[in-house]
Amino acid sequence: MIHPSKILASLDLRALKSFGQNFLVSQSSLVSLEKYFDITKPVLEIGPGLGAVTEYLVNKKFSVIAVEKDPKMAEYLTSSFQENVQVLNEDFLSLSDSFFNENKITQVMGNLPFYITSDIISKLIGQSGINVFVMGIQKEVGQRLLKESGNSLALFVKANGDIVDHRVISKNNFYPVPDVNAMWLTWKRNQKIDDIKMFEVFLRGIFWGKRKNLYSVLTKNPFFENVAETQNWHQNIMDMQTELIKLRADQLPFKEIKDIFLRITK
Repeated sequence: MIHPSKILASLDLRALKSFGQNFLVSQSSLVSLEKYFDITKPVLEIGPGLGAVTEYLVNKKFSVIAVEKDPKMAEYLTSSFQENVQVLNEDFLSLSDSFFNENKITQVMGNLPFYITSDIISKLIGQSGINVFVMGIQKEVGQRLLKESGNSLALFVKANGDIVDHRVISKNNFYPVPDVNAMWLTWKRNQKIDDIKMFEVFLRGIFWGKRKNLYSVLTKNPFFENVAETQNWHQNIMDMQTELIKLRADQLPFKEIKDIFLRITK
């Protein structure tokens, strides 16, 4: 592949910090990641930029729907890939639910802008038709997602699926070189909670005051005021008071959080 600096120079473009643009200078970190995808279905690519991941997928005989926010990058991609690639000049976070359904999106890949990683992952998991995604994210964020406790996003990710692969990428694999290293993280859907919508409400609630005990955050929580279903939890919370007053959300692994949720909502 051609070095990104040369492509940008030929197009009279520069990497935009506002879009979080750091381009892969090599495809070596991508090797074998495609094994998680179904070759008979398209891969939705988020933020293809100059097309390093796009080129890799096309060479592996995948068709790609590339969603690129930068209009100049979208134009470059359209001219560079004549077959098996559909380029959309769109903001991924603005895509409607109907887009995913109409295009039968089940698998996603992308080298994500670090500043909106959480928003993108939440949107992807919220699309029930998506079975697998491979994301390039900041290493520190990836490490938090791999932990068994400590943050609501990691627990939400685990409630809906499993991280089946991860590999660190040196910051020197990007141009311009970012301040931090990155990680490719692969997630496959394996939903472990039946009422996932209410579990999401529950997670937001217990991490509202993550340094407070669970009894306190469950009984004095502003997130629950406009969710009618939470009113049915009151008696179970009262019955568990002695136990809950000793626990904090940020100290509990997914298995224990799940158990508490099921007992409170039974």
